[in-house]
Amino acid sequence: MLLLLASLSQAAIVNVLQPQVGPPDPGRTVSMKVGGTLLEGNEQRLSVNGALGAQFVGQEHRVLLRVSGERAVAFDTVIADKAFVHARETWAFSDPWATVLFVQSDRNAFRDLQLRALGGGGLERRLFRTDWSEGTLGVGAMGEYQLLDADAVDSDAGWHPRGNSYLILAISHEDGVELASTTFYQPRLDAWSNWRLAEELSLTLEVSEHLDWSVVGKLQVDSQPVQGNESYDLSVVSGLVLSF
Repeated sequence: MLLLLASLSQAAIVNVLQPQVGPPDPGRTVSMKVGGTLLEGNEQRLSVNGALGAQFVGQEHRVLLRVSGERAVAFDTVIADKAFVHARETWAFSDPWATVLFVQSDRNAFRDLQLRALGGGGLERRLFRTDWSEGTLGVGAMGEYQLLDADAVDSDAGWHPRGNSYLILAISHEDGVELASTTFYQPRLDAWSNWRLAEELSLTLEVSEHLDWSVVGKLQVDSQPVQGNESYDLSVVSGLVLSF
């Protein structure tokens, strides 16, 4: 497994969108990922992480639920404490247009974030679709509430309205290879100089009908992070994903 991390910003954008070419397969799908690390000796580390996803696709509606968490301890010190829940409903009311509604809860105690709750919605429009490529643009707004540690200094504490726009591009090959890009831009609607930007690139290789290998690179920028945190977040993660 490949893992590369750089300095983390406080309020990261978590990508729950699933770039793909062609309409999603109808019916129910469940995916899960579980991992752990145990090191003893010169380095002591115990970490566990897991993610669960469920999706239902009907003729016009698509419902998505994502749950994930991570806990890591090194030399008796907590270095990761995360939890995430996201529920989303997409209604394709008139092709290529769709409405989107979502709610989300995020926690990253190691980065001073006790709770980040948000809810909102917007419009999606499919820009193009071919046999090997697809692009979608989404524009909307959301309300965001952040509860931070008592000693954290952040202009985003409390409740604020934010815009939420994203661009999804995907390219696929018949051999089971898919390359995708998802770009988010989320400015605060009451302070436009306060914004977050995220770019995620992913390469997915189909190993079998129910097993994929993926490499995901993420770059995130927070124009006004919590005091003492970096403004950018860079990571590259590789792993296996089981779906059924």
